[in-house]
Amino acid sequence: MGYPSRMDAHLARLWQGAFRHCVTLRCEGSCPWCAHCRAVEPPGGWDRAPSGNPGDDRRVVRLHGGDAFRYGDLGAWTAWAKQNPHAWVDVEGPVASLGGTDADAVCARLIDARVDGVVAMVPTDDAARARALTGREASLPRALDALVSLAERGVTVVVAVLVHPDTVDGLRETILTCAERLGDKADLIVRRAPTERPDPRRLPVLGADTGWEELDRLSLELAALPDVLPNHARLHMDVAQGYAPCMLRPEARRADLVPTRADDQRAPLHGLGAVCSRCAWSLRCAWTGAHGAPALTQVTPLATDEALALQRSAADPEASHRPRAPGVRWSRSERGLPEVYCVAPWTSLSATESVLHPVPCAISWIVNAVAPDEAAEAMGITVKAWNDMLREARRSHRSVWHCTDNEPLTLAALWNNPLLRVIRRQMLASATPSKHCRAMCRTVMGVEDRGTELLAVPDRELSPRVVANRNQLLDEMRAGRWVLDAKPLNLVMGVASHCNIECGFCVGPKGSYGELTDARRDEIITWLPSLMSFTVSGPGEPLMSRNYLALLADVAEQAYPSLRVSLTTNGTLLTPAFLARHEAVRWSSVRISLNAGSEATHVRMTGKHLWSRVMENLDALCALRDTRDKTLEVTLSCVLSEMVMGDLHRFAELVTSRGTHVVVEPMYGDMNGLSPWTSPDRLRPLAEELGAVADAFELKNPPLAKAFRAVETFATARLAGDDFAPLAHH
Repeated sequence: MGYPSRMDAHLARLWQGAFRHCVTLRCEGSCPWCAHCRAVEPPGGWDRAPSGNPGDDRRVVRLHGGDAFRYGDLGAWTAWAKQNPHAWVDVEGPVASLGGTDADAVCARLIDARVDGVVAMVPTDDAARARALTGREASLPRALDALVSLAERGVTVVVAVLVHPDTVDGLRETILTCAERLGDKADLIVRRAPTERPDPRRLPVLGADTGWEELDRLSLELAALPDVLPNHARLHMDVAQGYAPCMLRPEARRADLVPTRADDQRAPLHGLGAVCSRCAWSLRCAWTGAHGAPALTQVTPLATDEALALQRSAADPEASHRPRAPGVRWSRSERGLPEVYCVAPWTSLSATESVLHPVPCAISWIVNAVAPDEAAEAMGITVKAWNDMLREARRSHRSVWHCTDNEPLTLAALWNNPLLRVIRRQMLASATPSKHCRAMCRTVMGVEDRGTELLAVPDRELSPRVVANRNQLLDEMRAGRWVLDAKPLNLVMGVASHCNIECGFCVGPKGSYGELTDARRDEIITWLPSLMSFTVSGPGEPLMSRNYLALLADVAEQAYPSLRVSLTTNGTLLTPAFLARHEAVRWSSVRISLNAGSEATHVRMTGKHLWSRVMENLDALCALRDTRDKTLEVTLSCVLSEMVMGDLHRFAELVTSRGTHVVVEPMYGDMNGLSPWTSPDRLRPLAEELGAVADAFELKNPPLAKAFRAVETFATARLAGDDFAPLAHH
């Protein structure tokens, strides 16, 4: 998991496990939840020195110890950790160190060390209780003011509210006190803090269940919190040292206190053993039991209705099957950008069909035709001049102007074609979709916020040429420009004019158009150093294109550090041998257009017995994905033609069992009379099947259920509107 941006860093840190490094054993306190002690200096001294390799992957490095806020060589440790350019460095320590008379000096020490964040551990807002527990005198209000000061100086702040048998009473008041002062300048996390050094006066009765006695009171305190915390404060459960929903009473299961798994499509974690198999939340549960577990008598597995209720209100948008789930949209204003509905027209160029205008997304999501008056206005010429230009282009190239097989036109000209200019102008004028956006667009349906992932990657993870191009693009976007000098960040090209199968709803180009020429291949190579993403798709099968294979060879040889390569293929040629030959390519995503859930449907659709080969290739691709630390996304897609009806549940099972992403989309046109979208008698059962799959996979695979639900909603709207014209592809 990367860090989407500075403002989203709190989410990245809270959801990603940390690599913990003890930098000092010195501390002036003596807390029962800490194993260190101020009494006797240990052999070798109090402080530790950095050593070893800090790695080169994305990671959170958490510096801790006795009191790392005051002691230890933070400068040396931070410098060591940041030899890894992808590291995020936190310092964790007791809040009391920020609540003394020298709080300014402690803050200055943290700032001078150039740490990225701090994690302050707060046991209670009761000063007398805090003093009795920690042995230290400190002012919590002064400490919270210090944390605000750190946040205002660019340090990301997290407050870990500690749950201990001696702090759980009053937990509500502690959270509210922190929320009222910190607001949205920090994240509050609930962290379990069991006793590390038992008090002899509290030794348990032999044989009694001990160590989790705080659970009942914890539920009461959490349930008593208001639905919305003061000043928009954010509250989370500590993923590594927190509590699972089954440990809390139903009224205490706040959605913001239920972390969900990022890899929800894999096997459940089963942190409590066999009891998890009876819990409807097990596939979503992020709790691992790495720090011990309560007695089974203290947990209550969630029933299906409880899990669904929790899932529907979860803060994590990917945990919900609902279109337009909260949190999907990426903030424009916080980046100083205009409130455009979609950023894709400024980030992406997709030129996959030779007779159509290039688009910023998918051809099927855009009304591709551009009226002469709007095209002329966008190009800054008269309608007569536009029509004259169009006639000349058709006479010379047998195609419309600005098309991928029009060799005299540059990629820069395609990037500023009339359609893209029109879409940009319309979106700048209103924070709504362009008039050219279709209802089946995944951004319009609320399934994704297309293009924002390209803007969210931190500069430090990109090459200088990509950063320079992206900064230029952002400046042009802020200036409200619709004709761009900067290059796109994402390029999608059609590269193949042949295909080795014929699906019932698509006859393919059959060599008549769409082949990537030598000239266009060379032009793409000049763009690769400034691109973040290069994708190929159709109009035939890309792996049959010799020039695409030449491009892959260039990508592997040059090793562009910021470039990720994506591929859409029918999967028949994506063999284990092909994957091995192209091991050096940084694949970002590979999408297999499967369009079937079983061998029978695949054979009926293609007329060929290739299902076993595709499944073998899919398994090899998934095996490669599992070795690449989730930097490779595998997607299975399905066009909703009449041919696949009745097979959608098997398709969903295949997606879930392989842990892939999913795309389901309507069939466009009515080739061979296979479109169920042209008749209520066929569309109604399709909508019912889509809904049934969404219902069945709400818990097993929420993102899949969300995708199916979105298309079900689209189908239901067409039924209600009595609209049964074939869906236009362009």
